[in-house]
Parts: sequence; C-alpha cells; structure tokens
Amino acid sequence: MEKSLQKLKNGMRVDTIITLAICIILGIFALANIVETVVCITKDASVFQIELSDTGANQSQEYRLYIEGKEYGVVDYNNYGLYDWDGNTNYKAVTIISKIKETINCLIVESILILLYLILLTVKKGNSPFTKKSVVMLRIMAGLCIALALLSPVIGMVGSFVTFGHYAGKISAMNLYILIMGVVFGLIGEIFKYGIMLQEDSDSIA
Repeated sequence: MEKSLQKLKNGMRVDTIITLAICIILGIFALANIVETVVCITKDASVFQIELSDTGANQSQEYRLYIEGKEYGVVDYNNYGLYDWDGNTNYKAVTIISKIKETINCLIVESILILLYLILLTVKKGNSPFTKKSVVMLRIMAGLCIALALLSPVIGMVGSFVTFGHYAGKISAMNLYILIMGVVFGLIGEIFKYGIMLQEDSDSIA
C-alpha cells in the first residue's frame, strides 16, 4: 500500500511540474498578447493591410495580415473582410478584437490550470483531494470553461457591432466542446462532494 502511495505521489510530482510549466508559458503568451494589443492600438489604421499570397506545395492562396509591411500570419478573411454601412473595412479594429479574444482565452485557460495545479499540489502533499475547497475550485473551473466557450463569440459580436454596425460572431464546434467540458468539471465537483460525505461518515464511524 505504501509503495502504491509513493508511486502515486511521484506521478503527481511530474504532473504538478508539467501543469506549472504550462501555466508559466500561458502567462508569457498572455503578457505578449497584451503588449501586442497596446501596440496595435497606438498604430494608425493605414498600416494594417491584408494581402492574398500563394503558398505551400499546391500554391494555395491564403490571406495574410501585414502591419507596417511586417507579416503577422494567416488570417480568416471572413473576419477581416467585413464592411461597415459606408463600404469601408477596418483591419485595425478586427486585429485588436482578435488580440483581446486571444488574451482573455489565454488568461481563462491559465486560471483553470492554476486551480488544477492547486488540487494536484494537495494530493502531492499526501492530503485527500476530497475537501470542500476542491469542490469550490472544480465549480470555479466549470464556470471558467463556460465563460471560455461563450466570451469569445460574444466579444466578436459586440466588437463587430460597434465597429461595423452589425453582428458577425459565430459559435464553433470547439466552443460547444469547451462548454461540455465545463459541465464535466461541474459533475466531477458533485462527485467530490459525495466523496466528502462518504469520508465524513467513515471518520465518524472510526
């Protein structure tokens, strides 16, 4: 039994280190996105350009974003090709909205992983994970997953309405998967709550 527990603790140690490392990386990405967002806000709208380029072995065409002549990668023209009522595009606004969504998504995922890290840390220390604190954290993780699934399309719709005067957001299959993940975290929280009740009954009998 002791060998099994020690093996479990060793496995938790590795999982804890990996989770912490991912949290740090996501934090760096979030900080970089915040800096890029601020930089984009300070730039003139005229320096944002979308160009169609040939790429790949099949010479397939892709739309790429350029800021002050510097390439920033492939973009979805369905988002960048929006027009306001006067027939004007606004690549700067779309880029800023995209950066804001990326930053918020990154921060939410990092928050979920931090909570997961705290639960793993509890097990690593040899304590039972079946605590009221763990239940609260799992419920928060469920709420964060739901926010992750809904915030991005909502920000897109609000941003497009403010910029172009009409809504242009959509909910993808990935958003639905994340929403289901939130429900799963909520169910796991209820299972943990049941485990706490069993643990309290066992302690009272002992």
